[in-house]
Amino acid sequence: MKIRYLQEKDILKVMKLYDLVWPVESKRHLKAYYKNRMEQKQGFVAVEKKEIIGVLTYSKVFYAGFPFIDAVIVDKEHRKKGVATTLIKKFEDFWKKKKARRVYSTVEPDNKASIKMNKALGWKKIGYWEHVWNENEKEIIFSKKLRQGLQKHSHISRF
Repeated sequence: MKIRYLQEKDILKVMKLYDLVWPVESKRHLKAYYKNRMEQKQGFVAVEKKEIIGVLTYSKVFYAGFPFIDAVIVDKEHRKKGVATTLIKKFEDFWKKKKARRVYSTVEPDNKASIKMNKALGWKKIGYWEHVWNENEKEIIFSKKLRQGLQKHSHISRF
């Protein structure tokens, strides 16, 4: 498996992966989102035998500008084979080289596999992000310290 930056030729395949997990009506907006991630170099894809089997997109807009994973999606046939773990480790290594102190992600509370994987990779639950997409929804905020020198997150609701 090879991990590389998201490229324009990948966008339609990545959109199909996204649609399997979070179906959206506006394909135009989704395409614009992935095109933006590609142009900003804020996405990695996992490739095996010239086939895209996973994607990780991120931004640097969450808490105080720290790197934040927007989504990790793996093709159903390739789940439980280390694809998501490899993508996340690539993300962590990328930000370690840039001397980031901490990285963030959110996970839906019913996504037990993702929660388990985050914990196994050393990510910690630090709170909740409420009303993400609608009034009754909340997501678990995970964070991983990449290097020393940060204060605690007193403003994020604790467990």
